[in-house]
Amino acid sequence: MKIYGFGIGILLVCLVLVGPVCGAYPSEDYSKVLILHLNFSKGGVNEQSVDMQYGHPPILGLQTGDIHGVLKTSDGDVITGFDLSDPRYQLGDGVVISGNGTNLSITGAASYSDTADFTLVMPYYPNQMTLDLSDKRTGSLLKSVNFSNAINRFRAMYPKDPGINPSQEFKIPLPALPVIQLPPKESPIYLEVGGGLIILLIIMFMVMIRKK
Repeated sequence: MKIYGFGIGILLVCLVLVGPVCGAYPSEDYSKVLILHLNFSKGGVNEQSVDMQYGHPPILGLQTGDIHGVLKTSDGDVITGFDLSDPRYQLGDGVVISGNGTNLSITGAASYSDTADFTLVMPYYPNQMTLDLSDKRTGSLLKSVNFSNAINRFRAMYPKDPGINPSQEFKIPLPALPVIQLPPKESPIYLEVGGGLIILLIIMFMVMIRKK
């Protein structure tokens, strides 16, 4: 019984030592973003460039403002919506002078510019195709941006990306679950450590059996 108990203890030690080696290799990250460079002017919104690249986007929907954005699939289904503040309005601090110039105070101030450049970083969803920006005050469409060219360029650059397959059905991504992934085949450290511990365990069993 003592031999079996000692053997189980050795096995648990092996698992503790090998476990961190397995967990040291996180799953590959294929998160992608779409980066829009826009110009807001009196005449509307002009598209300057649209690019797609690997990265993690900020969380949409935390802002409030007079511009509403809607992401849609290629079939016209709504993925998500969010609000933005008009970049032509810049908020800052202003100095108020009162009492014949003897009292100074700082208060919030807003300034307006006829034109403003704006960069919008958004997450990429499977089958994502367009972004519609509209004015919440009037309900008018300011700009509809199509992502097809940026997605096609990215697909040509990274043809083996598993999340860019055009036949992939649209699904709202669920929160990622913890994944235990073994090291790549070209990394022998897992085999070396695990094999060495197993051999050590076998030798110790043989020695204990002979002594008995």
